[in-house]
Amino acid sequence: MILNKLAEAFSLSVDEVMEKLNLNSNATSKEIAKALDVYGLFQDKTEIENYVKSKVQNKISEIEKLSSELEEAKTNSLNLETEKTNITDKFNKLSAQLKNNLKSEFVKLGYSDKLNFDSIDLNLFDFSNLQKSISSYAKDNSLAPEKIIEPNNIVAQEDFKSNTFNNVQAFEIGAKRSK
Repeated sequence: MILNKLAEAFSLSVDEVMEKLNLNSNATSKEIAKALDVYGLFQDKTEIENYVKSKVQNKISEIEKLSSELEEAKTNSLNLETEKTNITDKFNKLSAQLKNNLKSEFVKLGYSDKLNFDSIDLNLFDFSNLQKSISSYAKDNSLAPEKIIEPNNIVAQEDFKSNTFNNVQAFEIGAKRSK
């Protein structure tokens, strides 16, 4: 049919058209389309329907595949977001515990607990040798341990007797009334 239309249009015979296009007598529409250098050439309505159906089915399959991949990506994203939240919570808890341990170690070594431990970078400390790390940090930041005043020995003065000071112990730093 196509070859007949071409032969009529160019005032040639069908055999001459087939010869010029290098086609044999039982050439398919695809071969004729290729010879004419066109993308698609259809002999009848059924051929067009089949072509369109196959293209639509391919696109539907592609859309279903992409939809499935999108759903999987959304699920993975939600899982990763949940995991991120859990890890962040664990990190915050561990960070708080480390800061509390650091604070108690600072106090144990005689440094003030009034430091802003929230602003201290925990990476500056070696927790396997915390005392040395704290000493280094204190030296680098000009911190000195607070002096702890130890009370002098308490000595009871037995020879001191007076009616107004019954049951009183004398200390070198002062006196205390006991009941």
